[in-house]
Amino acid sequence: ATSSGFTELDSHANIGVVGKDVTVYEDTGRTVDVSNFMDSSPSVCGKKIVNAIMAHDDPYSGETIMCIAPGVMQVDEMNHNLLPPFLLREAGLDVRDVPMQHCHEPTAENHSIFDSTTQTRIRLSLRGVFSGFQTRALTKEEIDNVSNYRCIWLTPEGEWDPNDASFAEKERAYLDEDGDMKMYSPCELRNSTASDILADISQVCASDHVYQPCVPVDDYELFVSNVLAPEWEKT
Repeated sequence: ATSSGFTELDSHANIGVVGKDVTVYEDTGRTVDVSNFMDSSPSVCGKKIVNAIMAHDDPYSGETIMCIAPGVMQVDEMNHNLLPPFLLREAGLDVRDVPMQHCHEPTAENHSIFDSTTQTRIRLSLRGVFSGFQTRALTKEEIDNVSNYRCIWLTPEGEWDPNDASFAEKERAYLDEDGDMKMYSPCELRNSTASDILADISQVCASDHVYQPCVPVDDYELFVSNVLAPEWEKT
């Protein structure tokens, strides 16, 4: 049998941390030194950065959901996991971490994590005053058949740099010198990379609410090329 842990949303952490109740599927070979909140010098040195996966058994539907967390620090002595809400949002998740009792008009969408790609919603519960959800390591059968389960990504792929100055720059860019919201055109707000633009086009074309006339393949490819041409010129 596998032991059960708790994955806690921790806004004071700047990197995902997993304990003993997860399944590590890859050691990245990287390590990290960690400082405590009272001292700037490292208090824990050489902790491994791993790619981990954990199972969440939905207490309402009974479904087991696989939660993938690449690029997290492993601390074997811990029996719970710590994930910053910022990191979850960077992975594309809609994180609503305000408890329902603090919402003016609570709905079923409050106090939950939602993955729009798989239409998966994980309900958050409270442990004391900390929001989170129950997770555990995978069984051998689950490991052998993991592709049969619904999977969501808790952390983004690639190396994570919590000290990246672009996060603060992007946040400041939303406000003008008076602290009011700037007015942006749709073009300025849209994603800027070629892959993101293609994803946007595909999402619009797949929408049930968008009129989709029959367009010849050559015309569609010309349209996509014209949209991406300015972006490719930058690279």
